[in-house]
Amino acid sequence: MSLRYRFSCILGNILEHYDSALFGLMAPFLSPLFFSDQDPLTALIMTYAIIPLGILTRPLGSLFFGIIGDTFGRKQALSLSLIGMAIITTSIGFLPTYQDIGIRAPIFLAVLRMLQSFFMAGEATGGAIFLLEQTTQSKRSLLSSLYDSSTVVGILLASACVTVLTTTGKIVDCWRYLFFGGSVT
Repeated sequence: MSLRYRFSCILGNILEHYDSALFGLMAPFLSPLFFSDQDPLTALIMTYAIIPLGILTRPLGSLFFGIIGDTFGRKQALSLSLIGMAIITTSIGFLPTYQDIGIRAPIFLAVLRMLQSFFMAGEATGGAIFLLEQTTQSKRSLLSSLYDSSTVVGILLASACVTVLTTTGKIVDCWRYLFFGGSVT
């Protein structure tokens, strides 16, 4: 396996966990935008309640991408899951808020988050399997540890981006850009 493919797998894992962590970190800022008809605490709880909804679609994504990987190859399954993650995360950035479309805004947010988890299931395991299948026995432990460590890098990247926008006071105006960053995947 070339260095480019190894780097791509690890970068894909970083960005996948960036996308995943971003929603949880942004929940306090998204709640008044998507649940503005609720009191602030209820809005925050409802925003955080979207996260378990996404967990429900993860087994379906694992099954789907497992079949794709076994039938058409891991590379195709991984590519499809990364493209799906990029499209869904970018779509969250384009979502109109409650002020724009009312109750449909949080519904669309929940559906996109569920789809994001569906595609996430294909990337997380699929990337690790692809990387290990394409690596010689002597380098599997090293690359496996790098792949797992890249999870933390993605979470730290999302945290750093949210922190920068929060401390500069631009989080309300620029929150969409953080989701657009997910299209890099």
